[in-house]
Amino acid sequence: MDSEINIVTKKNINLRVIFVSAALFILLYFCADSLWSLVGIDWKETYYPAARAVLDGANPYLAAPTFRNLP
Repeated sequence: MDSEINIVTKKNINLRVIFVSAALFILLYFCADSLWSLVGIDWKETYYPAARAVLDGANPYLAAPTFRNLP
């Protein structure tokens, strides 16, 4: 009888951990779009397009006109 209670308790804890993890993942997934607006303008308009261009093998100075090569 005690072993059955332990098994049920372990299953409840495992289900609770899975549920909390899934809820956290869903919350982060849907909040990611609102967090993107908090990212600085220098990242969204300059560094991100330049980095994507470098990864694609293109010229970062043409992909992001605000990306400057300082002397």
